[in-house]
Amino acid sequence: MLGSERSLDEQQTSQRCRRLKPRHSSVVEWINGLSDNNAKQTEWERTCSSPRLTRHGSVVSVDETVPDEATKHRNQLLTALKKEVKVIMEEAVTKRQIDINSPYVTSLCVAVENCLMDGLRRRMLGLFGSRTSLALLHTIAKTSPIAEQVLSKTQEIISGILVDEHLPVPIREGYE
Repeated sequence: MLGSERSLDEQQTSQRCRRLKPRHSSVVEWINGLSDNNAKQTEWERTCSSPRLTRHGSVVSVDETVPDEATKHRNQLLTALKKEVKVIMEEAVTKRQIDINSPYVTSLCVAVENCLMDGLRRRMLGLFGSRTSLALLHTIAKTSPIAEQVLSKTQEIISGILVDEHLPVPIREGYE
């Protein structure tokens, strides 16, 4: 009997301990910022200037700097773009096709446009093997007749600009 009383007391104690410790679900962890889906502090936001070991074992002192506003804005734009791509990929997995007029495509286009307007096109278009928007237009024109028309108009404009550059430009001087 004494052994069963101890085990009964231990069970009651363990049950009380369980009640005191809150159980966390993945939703609670996500809200508290413990999951991988939340934005974590980046390395430059942590304040630590301790020496670090390199791959070969030497010690390097790294002074961490806070990024400027342009870098933060760039990271926000890229994060938004990655989220939109992730949403499109999830939709592509669940459905056989995605309508071109769907809000998912529209939000992806907005994210891409924001990146292009901010000047991030060089890195993003590097995925196509070249770094110019004209090269991207050449790539798209192979499969899209509308893009082919845009490409021909663009080439006409570019050739017109090159011809005009060789003409003498009158210099205007203003006196006040």
